[in-house]
Amino acid sequence: MNTPFWFRLVKGWREEKKGNGLTLPFIVGADARARQTGPTSDDVGRLAAEIRAFDDPCQLLIVRWCTWRLAPVIGPYQFRGGGVEIDDQLLEGGVTEERFWDALVRDAKVRVAAGDFSRIGHPPRWAPFSKEDLEFIDSVSADHE
Repeated sequence: MNTPFWFRLVKGWREEKKGNGLTLPFIVGADARARQTGPTSDDVGRLAAEIRAFDDPCQLLIVRWCTWRLAPVIGPYQFRGGGVEIDDQLLEGGVTEERFWDALVRDAKVRVAAGDFSRIGHPPRWAPFSKEDLEFIDSVSADHE
């Protein structure tokens, strides 16, 4: 199986940075950088669909609220059974998985169009990639060229 770049990215983040995961705008911007293209709103939908369809029997993707970034993040966890799970906290108030993904994609399209891929500072705000972000993205990209 050919491991998608976005999966290598979130797995690398979890292992190297010890973070819970990455935001969808970060994943979209990093994917575009690895492909040496500009990110588009079509990329947001394409990557969200790929993430939703992820099904590795040894990995579970969890979408959860990151209290440090104050945003939903996507991260891998070793787990038998695979698939994608949305943390119950993100589905409170009758929000369905479909409505959650629709909102996540809509928000990511806005961020990507603005060139804001990272959550930085305290309190966190959206911003372009930092130098450290770019170095991380390039290291993951270089690992599999």
